[in-house]
Amino acid sequence: MKKRILSVLLLGAMLLPLASCAKGGTDTPDTTAAPPAVTAADTTAAPEETTTIDPSDRSQVKDNLPAELRFNGETIRILYRGADENAGIFTLDVGGTNNAGDYVTDAVYERNRSVEDRLGITFVYTPMNAGGLSTTATFVQQLVMAGSSEYDYINTTGNTNVIYNLNAYLRDLSDAPYIDYEQPWWWNDAIAQLSLDGKTFNYIIGDILAYSYRQTAVTFCNKQIYEDIWGDPDEMYKTVMDGKWTIDTMTEMCEAAYDDLNGNGVEDAGDRFGTVSGSAYATRFFIGFDIDMYHRDENGGLVIEFDAETAALATEKMYKLFNETAGIAKHTTGQDNAAEVFTNGEMLFYPGIFSYAMMENFRNMEQPYGLIPFPKLQEEQTSYTASLENASSNISIMKSISDERMNVIGAALEALCAESYRSVTPKFLETAMKVKYSPDQMSGKVIDLVVAGMTKNTLNEYGTYTADIFKNCLTSPAFGTGNFASVYAKTKSVAQKTWDKAIAKALAG
Repeated sequence: MKKRILSVLLLGAMLLPLASCAKGGTDTPDTTAAPPAVTAADTTAAPEETTTIDPSDRSQVKDNLPAELRFNGETIRILYRGADENAGIFTLDVGGTNNAGDYVTDAVYERNRSVEDRLGITFVYTPMNAGGLSTTATFVQQLVMAGSSEYDYINTTGNTNVIYNLNAYLRDLSDAPYIDYEQPWWWNDAIAQLSLDGKTFNYIIGDILAYSYRQTAVTFCNKQIYEDIWGDPDEMYKTVMDGKWTIDTMTEMCEAAYDDLNGNGVEDAGDRFGTVSGSAYATRFFIGFDIDMYHRDENGGLVIEFDAETAALATEKMYKLFNETAGIAKHTTGQDNAAEVFTNGEMLFYPGIFSYAMMENFRNMEQPYGLIPFPKLQEEQTSYTASLENASSNISIMKSISDERMNVIGAALEALCAESYRSVTPKFLETAMKVKYSPDQMSGKVIDLVVAGMTKNTLNEYGTYTADIFKNCLTSPAFGTGNFASVYAKTKSVAQKTWDKAIAKALAG
């Protein structure tokens, strides 16, 4: 199921002219002054002076926080995932960098100083200093179960918190003071997808989290390989813009791109591949197909209900791409480092995420690449859809934080998110992604398409709550060999029971 994240549509799409910026036509004339002599030339009224607002200028979008709001030196204590200040979440979400020369992270630092000055607060950042995902999740679990109020809010990744049934220990932020979810800087679709009952917001996400933009699915295309086989690589962009970029097109191109470069008659390292297979990549494809997989009942409860016909078609096409097409690098055949295979010029398409464009090996590629969306299932699909990964970051607050304390926290989060929308996000999308990390002008246009189609998927985010029905749909051979209906029927029943049991436990504490 896909609902658009309205707050991240094309830059400026939600901006309205500000009436206060208009001039002329309202002043009352001084009636005591003698009127000037009237001549024929004076009978035509002078045009009103007006100010035209650039619709892409987010800096003029105001929030609704009271102008006089101050908190007299209060400290906001932020716990973030990461071991030090070089962590991606710290530099992109939490603390930023002080004049380090990076457009985005420096903007995060300046955002914080602006909010501190505005509200009379100070931010203090604490890394979790934990190891991998499991260690970090256990640390957070112990913290919230102990009822700690040492930290005002937690900034971590979705795959850290949701797998440990932490919801019962977290505050419902649906009515948090000062947070205005009607504003474009809050990503309401993502927040709704993270809600267990459609009403309780234990995790929130928005422009405050630039790290999440980096976790958005996008396909990298080697333009040199394209040119060698088909000619002008700009034709690839035309295919995308015309809405004709589908998985069938991708499958045909991948097969045509394969070349047994080492001449040993076996698909192995050293060949030129079409793309790579694997569950993480398959997830991005499946979400990109915009398939209805669930809905909410009258009480907000999640009902797992696949559009079986469309899902069967999708899995059959994915099975064909991954298992029946020549030139697909597989994790089981030694092609574990698919990103490196791509940057070495040995793969046509790499199904990755935005953050790869910022990696040194991608930036230093000898062969040029372009950015395109993940393909549609069929041309009839109305738009391109991009998976917002479960490794994207989110914000949560422990129940041990008092209602009174929520006033300063809520104001700080609203101010940070609003200021991010005004100053950080334009730096990320318009300056970093479209200029610094985009290989060409058309890739910048594609970024608009991808961002407009960002979405989360509840079944993917809460995989352990659903007996991993989402991944089962992508990995079971039966789904690709015509037995979708029977396998889905069995999986659905187990998944719904597993979900209902897990949610009852999570909400009960």
